[in-house]
Amino acid sequence: MNNKMILMVVGVFNLVAGVLGFFNNPLLGLLAVNPAHNVIHFVTGAAALFAATNEEYRSLIAKVFGVVYALVAVLGFVMVPVEGDLLGLVRVNTADHIYHVVLAAVFLYIGFMPNGKTATA
Repeated sequence: MNNKMILMVVGVFNLVAGVLGFFNNPLLGLLAVNPAHNVIHFVTGAAALFAATNEEYRSLIAKVFGVVYALVAVLGFVMVPVEGDLLGLVRVNTADHIYHVVLAAVFLYIGFMPNGKTATA
């Protein structure tokens, strides 16, 4: 799977999560959400889809979102170990922290791969 396809999957998943979160809390029975968290999922999805379709900014967007999600994951584990509000704004729980780690890893992988290419088998 190439970077463009990975970003499209991340984008669509986050857009859907952002919308579903307004109707289903916890999201998919796992992720704690609130309106601010839903908007962040939606923005992340839109940015991922933009990056998927724009090779010029793909690496930059992936790096920025990767660093931000890495910081959010660390802050989440340190400040809100089980469930609560991160920085008084975003409702999170352990499943969210794990999801943020995964998003950080995916974005950082895409952002820092040489020439923006993933390894192929």
